[in-house]
Amino acid sequence: MIKAHLFINGYSLKNRCNEEHDLLRHPRRAGLETFYAALLISTIEQLFSSINALPKDVSNSS
Repeated sequence: MIKAHLFINGYSLKNRCNEEHDLLRHPRRAGLETFYAALLISTIEQLFSSINALPKDVSNSS
């Protein structure tokens, strides 16, 4: 299993000392548009982290 660290604006969501972490932990503090944007960004970054973790021969097969 690949464990990808989630980042928004360069800040780790595992770090409890930033606004991005608070936004995803307490979504009622922000509007829905902000919450969806943060969720989308974290999903995309996780996808890119997974792609970058692939061996070079698999990622360059095209």
